[in-house]
Amino acid sequence: MTELVSDLRHGGRLLLKSPGYSLVVVATLALAIGANTIIFGFTDLLLLRPLPFGDPARIVFLYGVNPQRGIDRSRTSLPDFLDWRAQMSAFDDMAAFGNAAYTLRGNGEPLRVSAMRATANLFALWQLRPAVGRTFLPDEDRPGARKAVVLSHHFWVTHFNSDPGVAGRSVTLNGESYSVVGVLTPDIEVGSFEAIDIWVPLTLDVSGTRRDDRSLRVTAHLKPEISFDRAAAELPDVARRLERAYVDTNAGWSARLLKLRDAIVGPETWQILALLTIVVAFVLVVACANVANMMLARATARQKEMAVRIALGAGRGRLVRQLVTESVLLGLAGGVLGLLVTRAGIRAIQATSADYFFRQLRVSGHALAFTVSLSLLAPILFSLLPALQTSHVDLNDGLKDAGRGGSGGPRGGRSRAVLVVSQLALALMLLVVASLAARTVAATEQEPPGIQTANLLTLQVQMEPPKYQEIRQTGPVSQAIVDRLAGLPGVRASAAMTSLPLVAAEPTVRFQVVGRPTPAPKDVPWANTVALTLEYPRVFDLHLLEGRTFSRYDDGAAPPTALVNREAVRRYWPNASPVAQHVTIADESRTTAPIEIIGVVGDVKPEDPTDPVPPRIYRPLSQHPSRELAFVVRTTDSDPTTLAPAVRDAVRNVDADLAVSQMRPLQQIMREQFAENYVLVGLFGSFALLALVLAGTGLYGVTAYGVSQRTREIGIRMALGATRHSVLSLVLGQNAGLVAIGALIGLAGGAVLAQAMRSILYRVSTTDPVTFAAGFGILSAVALLATYLPARRASRVDPLTALRHE
Repeated sequence: MTELVSDLRHGGRLLLKSPGYSLVVVATLALAIGANTIIFGFTDLLLLRPLPFGDPARIVFLYGVNPQRGIDRSRTSLPDFLDWRAQMSAFDDMAAFGNAAYTLRGNGEPLRVSAMRATANLFALWQLRPAVGRTFLPDEDRPGARKAVVLSHHFWVTHFNSDPGVAGRSVTLNGESYSVVGVLTPDIEVGSFEAIDIWVPLTLDVSGTRRDDRSLRVTAHLKPEISFDRAAAELPDVARRLERAYVDTNAGWSARLLKLRDAIVGPETWQILALLTIVVAFVLVVACANVANMMLARATARQKEMAVRIALGAGRGRLVRQLVTESVLLGLAGGVLGLLVTRAGIRAIQATSADYFFRQLRVSGHALAFTVSLSLLAPILFSLLPALQTSHVDLNDGLKDAGRGGSGGPRGGRSRAVLVVSQLALALMLLVVASLAARTVAATEQEPPGIQTANLLTLQVQMEPPKYQEIRQTGPVSQAIVDRLAGLPGVRASAAMTSLPLVAAEPTVRFQVVGRPTPAPKDVPWANTVALTLEYPRVFDLHLLEGRTFSRYDDGAAPPTALVNREAVRRYWPNASPVAQHVTIADESRTTAPIEIIGVVGDVKPEDPTDPVPPRIYRPLSQHPSRELAFVVRTTDSDPTTLAPAVRDAVRNVDADLAVSQMRPLQQIMREQFAENYVLVGLFGSFALLALVLAGTGLYGVTAYGVSQRTREIGIRMALGATRHSVLSLVLGQNAGLVAIGALIGLAGGAVLAQAMRSILYRVSTTDPVTFAAGFGILSAVALLATYLPARRASRVDPLTALRHE
């Protein structure tokens, strides 16, 4: 212990005597350690931080699967859920839940709240404890049961002032009285649950519920004696039985089981996390190589010191320990500063995206332990080679002043060359990864949406009983709102629809073309469906390709009509025009006449722009009314939010009881959807830039050191007639080989990483020549600059001064 304290004191004094060297090393390590801690924060959040569920190891999720449609994580319907629960023997409990929206009245202006409908046993299955009151009783999801509601913690705080006596109070939801029975703890407010305001019972009544209305998520708890693999093998068997029993709705559908963490985080997220981990590990290696090069250069100046200590009886092991101790001091200082880098990085991420996932990032206890570990590991990585080489000093040469001008010998030169090549190769690999990620995001954003998105203000409106007891009552009101909005100053056009294009999911229907043979159940045509007012094509500039669009004559009294998109034509009418043909939609054919296709419109990208365009059927809202509607107004102002107060007043003038929510420009919603992509590209780009700067400074340092050690030689060459140009070419040429080797290794490594990214790339090839050429060009430019500066200084050496050097 005494020797350790002595080493620490000696190392501290030496580092304080070289403040420039110490600051550069600490700053380099801080950036690398900070980058690694930021990415470890994601790992901590996804893997290490405890989930807000009791017994998470035995909680699983059940999903529908339809390989023909490329669906591997579908929700399910209430009838299928009840059959799964009745026929599965691997679970001791199974619950379902699904999103909904309600209008809350009775406390000022009507408020649209986000709700989760859940079976009464969900909270018990997840072992969630209420902060106030209780959760649902076992029979509160039965038909006819009293109406109960559980508040989320944030909704309780913001709308009920954290009133501890809230249990027992009544609230009015969609015109019906509900009793508040409890408040959940805030730890469940993660991911998609963050936006949930209230929880209401999911009534287990299948009457009028379609088996293909897949809107529920299903979770279950494994029996103690049942393994995950056994349950996963049982579920497809149950799905096959349902497929045989309900051919019309379940043909082609199977089911799969996922563990809790796999259900929360998709496979693409794990892949991105693994890639980010590799990237920051490379950054750390580049930083350690950079510091190792500085230590090798500094070791030459310390040869005499080491020789004196050996002459006084110090063993080589003692010297190595002393040098490693100095490095540990630098590493710990870098770790402390790295925590500040981590905090700044987390703030930057959270400023870029308001997604709740990013807002959960913090320097936790796990992250702190990781930083300390890295601060101790990094010194070993960058100090061991320099320490071993420094401790192997020739005693006679080291004690001579003639040791000056040495460069650490051939072995030291080879070590520095290997480190430089490694830095250049890793930097180029990270440039390739960052470029591919950036090009993927750019390709996603530049994908033509199919409609005009500028100057559009959107809002959501819900029309619920008892005022709108009959759904047909909503039609005139929705058209009245559209007309009132269209008459506002500064509004060019307005429309209503059941799903906002580009940003909202659309329901799917199965249909059959009249006059064609009945297809096999698994081959029944399908399409997304949207109901809209006749102004929709004008508002979005949706191109009509054939036929006509809706008119005011396509009302509820007229024969049913529809538009189809180009993708539907490509799939189901490849050799003929669909105009004037008729289709019947499953579950409606008994109650409605066949629907005439009156026109074909262009394709619009789906909610996820990387997904293929689905076939669509557009129907007039007057013939297919809905209680939940989105309204859009196209404004003359480039900032549509300036019309928000007037738009809200216009809706109130039609019906003051309607709750208006989510009033935002369409482009803002789209930007928020891409915010996660911006964060990822920013991370990849920042880490690649950091590695490139470190590699460039490393090459500069090695070149500058080499030039300083060869000052006398350069002076002799110039005295014998060498020109400045020839000296410049000499230095540049000697580094060209290192850069070439590093670039070749980097291109090969980049190709390997590109293959690993294959599944997350969009419209970008893993062998994209532009990406690799750009990466090589950037690296070459940085290397040229890093070499040219010391080479230029060498070419300007005065021969007389150089000959007197040392």
